[in-house]
Amino acid sequence: MRPLLLLVGALLWAPHARAADPLDGAGLAAHLESLEATLTERQGGTLPQLSESDFVRLASGEPVIMQQTMEGTDTLGATVFHVAEVQAWQIWLAICDRDHHEEFMPHIREGVCLDDFGHSRLVYQYLSLPAVKDRHWIIRTRTNGPLWATSGHTVWESYWELEPDAQSLIEAYAEQGVIEKITSDEIDAAVVTPRNDGCWLLIDLPDGRCFIAYQDLSDIGGKIPSWLVNEFGPGGLVKLVREVEKRAANIDQHFGTDRPPPAAPDGSKVEQLQLP
Repeated sequence: MRPLLLLVGALLWAPHARAADPLDGAGLAAHLESLEATLTERQGGTLPQLSESDFVRLASGEPVIMQQTMEGTDTLGATVFHVAEVQAWQIWLAICDRDHHEEFMPHIREGVCLDDFGHSRLVYQYLSLPAVKDRHWIIRTRTNGPLWATSGHTVWESYWELEPDAQSLIEAYAEQGVIEKITSDEIDAAVVTPRNDGCWLLIDLPDGRCFIAYQDLSDIGGKIPSWLVNEFGPGGLVKLVREVEKRAANIDQHFGTDRPPPAAPDGSKVEQLQLP
């Protein structure tokens, strides 16, 4: 009977052990490689390649930042990779709650969903920066429902780009009173960013954590030397990712019957969120 008891014990404990043991660098790399065919359905920008040492750092919880020169400029864009101690759906609800980004994202004073078309939304955001003029923009965000479905609801992607004629759109929506927290004088003085493209890619991992790739290919414009943007940009993006993870850890506290949560990538309900 002893061998049988040992076998039963192993079967009972093995699933628990696998869930509790975090992936190491090789395991993380192998899992992402297994999704290579699925990830061809991505719609966001091309992501930099990670090295073996990068995967080791990520598996230990250390972010990896990679910069790339944006086409036609001398300004660097950047991608932050991170393995968060929360699940993808929690991060998803935080990043897609764009009407409330000012509650936790650095320097955002107002975020407004101007129009919702289901898989795409028109979003205004106002960024207040120290020592320089404030920035604002209108972006069109999109969610990748087909990728989410193909991956068995384990890969979540949101991506965006600057909306054409952002300046005239900002003026029109301001006149309608949709932008509430920013005064007309502040709107007139702020600089419209000439480029604002990016994406969030979230992948559920077998150990219960979430792989994040956050890419920001933006030019904040105005009279700011590109070397200054390049120097301080990456650190700010890492801080933003950390703040999103912190928000995600208690994301269920921020929604209710009077404040509906964002939808999943295909427009359906995020089933993991259980509201009272």
